[in-house]
Amino acid sequence: MRLFVIGFLAFTLTLANGFSPSSQTVAQSDQQDAPQQAVTMLDTLVEQANPTEETGKVRFLGAPYAFANSDLGLVVGAGGGISKEPGFYSLFFIDGSLGGLLEGGISSMEIETENWRILDISWIAQKVLYIYTLSDNDPQILAGALQTQYEFNISALKKMGNSGWEIGPTTLVRFVRTREARDLRDPNDPKKSLLYTDGRNIPRSTFARFEDADVELIGFRARYSNTNPVRPTDGWVFESAVRAGRTDGDAYAVPRFDMDFEGKIAWAIPVTERSRFYLRAWTIFQLEAPQPVQQFLGWDRNHRGQPYMREWGRRYLSGRVQYYHTIAHNSGFPWVPLHNLWHVLPPSLLDYEIVPFYDVGVIGDPQCGWHETRHGFGIGIHAVLPPDLVFRLDFCYAPEGPVRFYLGAGEAI
Repeated sequence: MRLFVIGFLAFTLTLANGFSPSSQTVAQSDQQDAPQQAVTMLDTLVEQANPTEETGKVRFLGAPYAFANSDLGLVVGAGGGISKEPGFYSLFFIDGSLGGLLEGGISSMEIETENWRILDISWIAQKVLYIYTLSDNDPQILAGALQTQYEFNISALKKMGNSGWEIGPTTLVRFVRTREARDLRDPNDPKKSLLYTDGRNIPRSTFARFEDADVELIGFRARYSNTNPVRPTDGWVFESAVRAGRTDGDAYAVPRFDMDFEGKIAWAIPVTERSRFYLRAWTIFQLEAPQPVQQFLGWDRNHRGQPYMREWGRRYLSGRVQYYHTIAHNSGFPWVPLHNLWHVLPPSLLDYEIVPFYDVGVIGDPQCGWHETRHGFGIGIHAVLPPDLVFRLDFCYAPEGPVRFYLGAGEAI
């Protein structure tokens, strides 16, 4: 997947119940001289950004975007996050392309009450799934299939007093249906791939990954955290889940009993007031899931540097190291200057971070063993609306492969 064009426009909104900083500033500006206006505006913005006074404020950070690459063609979409203190946090996305992509959903949502926390990841998509060569980090496309996919991953966790532990039921549903499949090898040049629309139709059974499948599981999830789990800054986050149920698909004559186990541990380590390390290990084991609903490698949430869903299997191991350095704190750029020109725009304050990172991961399966371990090195640029909304642009390089980029809302944790 090679980058040709990228463009995005980030924007933020900050709203307070019963209070409008922008209207207050405009009213004061009619009565004060220029130096006092500047002091008053600065005091107002600092107070607005103070995390001790977040209760009742709704915050939004998001962006429309457009990019193009050799796999998806021109993609246009939008992504962002919404939070309200206390108790609500959500990341969303929607995008599409002329190459068959149409997707949207919630990539992360947490609703917190006094005794419970609801977690949700829900999305639906129509997209072309590709089969890639496995021999190197610059894979070529062999075939593609137009698929309908959806996933619902919902948990309800009961807080165990003030211990930091939360435990409760969880459910996972994945569904994949394939409409058509095509051979995308260029007959005139084996090093090139055809566009999906130019490919030759092949039976769906040519690749097991192109078959229909679904899995429905229910079980228990536990989480411990002594830091903000959606934006860890100082402390630990531990999560585990065990689920059981049924799986079905073209690979099986009758539905089969299935189970999975998931474990994740993360540690945020402050270094200075403006910097910190983030370390994470993540593993998933599945019992009987057929290929279309198996765990995969290649995604900004699990491994940057590889195409989306490059490899798949019932065994997954990954690690991540990130170093955060804040290069600007409570910056008025670009919204304070824009607010001065047009008072309708909110004068939001942002933090800006530079985030070098390293991702490593491997996929395996009992039928074929472990695939090659994949590595990715990169750097991210984060715009942060405190305390927990992030919009980021990550560039990643895999050894002997092209530079890839990832654009979206929320931490890559």
